[in-house]
Amino acid sequence: MSDNNVVEMDGVGTMGLHISVDEQVRIMLGRAGFARLVLGWLKFHEVVR
Repeated sequence: MSDNNVVEMDGVGTMGLHISVDEQVRIMLGRAGFARLVLGWLKFHEVVR
């Protein structure tokens, strides 16, 4: 698979044309928040150990 396919599936390529900028920002913030949640959870478990 080419990188272009991956980008399009991620909603940034051709799909991005159908999604408003506000929606894209919300998706990006959602992913960042989810990543922070996972990292915080992992750190918490390291402390518990």
